[in-house]
Formats: sequence, C-alpha cells, structure tokens
Amino acid sequence: MQSANSSCPASIPALSNNNNMPRACLATFLMATSFLCTINHFHMVASVSLADDDIFNLDIVSKIHTDHDSITKASSDFGHIVEAVPNGVFHPTSPADIVALIRLSISQPKPFAVAARGQGHSARGQALAPGGIVIAMRSMGRGDHNHHVNMSSSPDQLWVDAGGEQLWADVLNATLEHGLAPRVWTDYLHITVGGTLSNGGIGGQTFRHGPQISNVHELDVVTGTSLAGHVPMYALPGC
Repeated sequence: MQSANSSCPASIPALSNNNNMPRACLATFLMATSFLCTINHFHMVASVSLADDDIFNLDIVSKIHTDHDSITKASSDFGHIVEAVPNGVFHPTSPADIVALIRLSISQPKPFAVAARGQGHSARGQALAPGGIVIAMRSMGRGDHNHHVNMSSSPDQLWVDAGGEQLWADVLNATLEHGLAPRVWTDYLHITVGGTLSNGGIGGQTFRHGPQISNVHELDVVTGTSLAGHVPMYALPGC
C-alpha cells in the first residue's frame, strides 16, 4: 500500500554501506521489508483507528497474501503487455470482505489501488493494482458461504443467479441440467462471469441476443462504503 511507506525505514545504512552484498540480495530484502511494513500498517490501522469497525471483526488482514508466488501471479495478466506489482493479494470469502477492504483503502490519507481479478484474462492491466491490493475473486467460491450457480425453479421466469467469480463453464453446466443454456456465452468458457460482463461479453450468439451484459437483469454492487444489494440494470449509470 502506498500509505504504508511512511511506516517503513527511509534507509538501511548497514545494508547500503555493505559493498560486498550482491545487489539482487539487497533488492530481495527490501522487497520483503516492504511487504512486512504493509502488513504491519494494516494491523496498526485495524487496532488503533478502526478498532470498532467491522474491518477489524472480519479480520481482512489475515486474508491478504504476500508470498512470492501470489505476488508474481498478480503482477501480470493474459496480455503480458502491462506489468504492475501489488503489495498483496486479497482472498475474500464474502462480499462483505470486499466492502471492508475498500473501506480500509478510502480511510487512508492516500487510498491504495484495488483491482478485482478472476482468471486474469485482461489484456492491458485491467486486473492489476500497482502498489495496491488485487482481489482474488475466485476465492469467493471456495468457502462455506454457499457461493454457487442457482437456477430459477419457475418455468415462467427462467434466470440464473451466479456470482461474478463463477466460470461460464459452471454456469453452462448448471443450466444444461435443466435442458437450458445462457443466451450468450463466450467461445472460451473458463473465464469468470464478472470478467466478461465488465467488457460487455461477446460471443457467437451476440448478433441475435446482444452482448452478455444486455441479458443481465440485476447486479449486486459493492460501493466504496457498503454492499448496495440487488440493483436493476436500468438503475446503473450508462445502462
């Protein structure tokens, strides 16, 4: 996080004066120190300025991963055109966790970047958060919070309720069990619902039914302060 820099040492004389230390080792140490300062800053914010807030109760800090593999994977996307190193990768288990993370960001003097990442198939860095936090949306479907694809039971109202973290392959399989299929799906199905909707969603059936986003009735929207709940598409700006 950018705001965490104030809690990090401005310099490390013992290291900078040691000319025998390989530069690669120094860079690795400084990177690790940056991660430690970030997490320490989160703990400080949660325990001091936001002790009574739900951020502390949700314990979002424990869901931020800063290991090398997580950071490396979240630093690039499918396009390999843009690279941006985040300070951590957040693994939420509920929409409330995402709300808490955004609240934490906007509570800082200088909010840090937050980006949602599904399968990372963006082409020019849409899923990257330089110096901030990348949200691993696929984590939403791995907990015990009943996140899965639901079909309507009424033959008069056919709809699917799916989380943004779900793969289109899972949505298609769930509908095929009822002898149905989405009106529009992408040629490659192992990408997330939220990822394609953020770009409209173009598939082989678009010429007949429009893009995927035109076939959405409502969305659960996370704002900067809360979960807005079910918002009809006509109530969203630009829709």
